[in-house]
Amino acid sequence: MACVWKHPQSKYWYARFIDRAGIKRNRSTKVVAKESTRKQAEKIAAEYEDAANRKRTARQVREVIANLHAEITGEAVVTVTLREHVTAWLARKEPENAPATMKSYHSAMVRFLESMGSRADVDISAVTSADLVKLRNALAKRVASATVNRHIKVLRMLFKAAEREGLLVDNPAQHVDTVKKQAARAERRAFTIDELRAVLAVTDNEWRGMVLFGLYTGQRLSDIASLTWGNIDMAKKEVALVTRKTDRRMVISTSAASTTATSSLPISSSPMREYLC
Repeated sequence: MACVWKHPQSKYWYARFIDRAGIKRNRSTKVVAKESTRKQAEKIAAEYEDAANRKRTARQVREVIANLHAEITGEAVVTVTLREHVTAWLARKEPENAPATMKSYHSAMVRFLESMGSRADVDISAVTSADLVKLRNALAKRVASATVNRHIKVLRMLFKAAEREGLLVDNPAQHVDTVKKQAARAERRAFTIDELRAVLAVTDNEWRGMVLFGLYTGQRLSDIASLTWGNIDMAKKEVALVTRKTDRRMVISTSAASTTATSSLPISSSPMREYLC
């Protein structure tokens, strides 16, 4: 039998019920959790359970719940399009994540909205698992499995947020599986001494400094290119920086070779990429 409970991270009553498959479900009733509204929420919870145990189309379920909600609360159920939810979700995630992570999220959302076409502007509850499987399978033909699975993970986050906000009766991403990982590519290895000599033989003075900094600090090219002279202590032979990807503060001892190469570059407060790229 359906019941209601107060979610600690929501102001609404949540309905708990069991569907036709015997799976326990939890859905927001969008009724503010007060003792005086418990009866209203319980009525909605009973309707959720009824809808989950009858053969109804998704549209019929949405209409029943919307009508019931309007009858009890006197307020129409707010509809949010997929595109609107994506935009709001990305804006909410912006301050929570590093720029590189947000770039990945934006990429996943662009591909998803393109895959949905005109249906990106209909109510988010109209999105089905089949829509997500279609995108997954299309991506699997063009990109690596790790990229496909990363997209699926982001979509799960997107629809989980919609579920928490009471925008969905069923989460379409919940049962969309990841794809099998591809066979591992050839294992990466370090450059040999001969290979390093070959690289240094064709670099000019600026790129020689970049190569040596990469060799002796082990940092990413973007971090090295963003260094300014304020990051470098020639006397102590140290480089202090904050990595872009992990936002980690580091102080790295450098070799005589890298500092010697650096000493011949123009002294400036500008990023080293102006001289090293």
